[in-house]
Formats: sequence, structure tokens, C-alpha cells
Amino acid sequence: MSWLGAIPIQQLFFLEILFLIINFGSIAGYCRKYGTLVLTIFV
Repeated sequence: MSWLGAIPIQQLFFLEILFLIINFGSIAGYCRKYGTLVLTIFV
């Protein structure tokens, strides 16, 4: 895990945002597939 300390904070921040976008994108994809059923489960 020592390589994490070598990564600049800006890049780490960028990676976090990238993962957030991917996660929200996959949730939106599930909503398109299964409709409001998934929304009631997540909320």
C-alpha cells in the first residue's frame, strides 16, 4: 500500500471522482433496465 503515498493528492482526487461517475453511471443503467423498482431499493 506504500504506492498510495507516492500518488499526488490531485490524481487521487481525480480517481475518486472517476469512480463516482462510473458508479452513478451503472446505477443509471440499472434504472433504465429495471425501472423504478431499483430506485425504491436504493432509496
